[in-house]
Amino acid sequence: MTMQLGTFGAWFSPVYDDAARTAFVVEAEALGYTTAWLGMGRQVVADLSLVERALDATTTITVATAIVNVWTNDAATVARSYQRIAAKHCFSPPKQAAGSVSRPTVSVASAILRPSSSLPRRLSTGT
Repeated sequence: MTMQLGTFGAWFSPVYDDAARTAFVVEAEALGYTTAWLGMGRQVVADLSLVERALDATTTITVATAIVNVWTNDAATVARSYQRIAAKHCFSPPKQAAGSVSRPTVSVASAILRPSSSLPRRLSTGT
């Protein structure tokens, strides 16, 4: 499975608060960007609430975390948060018929998530 990150993406620095970065992701989607990278810095972000807010506010842009700091974020909490978001925004697709169009992808790698209002969402636990 390949990730659909597109040609151009936008990175949003953790110097801005979550409300501002959520608004930036919405604007980036409106401008046609295909991926929004959310810088996390040293913050405790194990609940992935910013990722969830960005997905709730958009329909097509891929939302991806930059590196989640392993020293400040508990891996089990990050995994539970990912599962919560995946349950809300994703589900396993039906088997794909030959010649059909592939669906948006969700991957555990860096908590990359892609919402879609019109297509089922797919979950990949690959790296």
